[in-house]
Amino acid sequence: MLSHATKHVGTGFGFGILEAIDQLGALVGPLIFTFALTLTGTYKAGFKFMLIPALLTIAFVIYARITVPNPKELEDEIKSQTKVEIKDNKAVYTKKFINYSLFIFFSIVGFVNFPILSYHFLNKKLY
Repeated sequence: MLSHATKHVGTGFGFGILEAIDQLGALVGPLIFTFALTLTGTYKAGFKFMLIPALLTIAFVIYARITVPNPKELEDEIKSQTKVEIKDNKAVYTKKFINYSLFIFFSIVGFVNFPILSYHFLNKKLY
């Protein structure tokens, strides 16, 4: 359902929104449980509080299923955009693809070096 519903804004952006909401729930859920546990001193009250978000989730899923029984209807005719074209036996990359690749490269370049450098600093073998 998510892949069809996010075609208008972009699948990656829609997935990012979903992950942000998921992380928010992962933070708020334990806080609510801890708050209920602190107030009452029993786990039973914490689970009763957590029943509310669980029932809301089930209600939203049922509502979405009734409202849009065929999620494929949400999708417009979107032209498939290829990231790589082949012209004269050479790959031609789009600007977005190159920028994204550079971003990924510079984001992870430090992860490989840190364990190696830290090992050598700990063993004082700097040659």
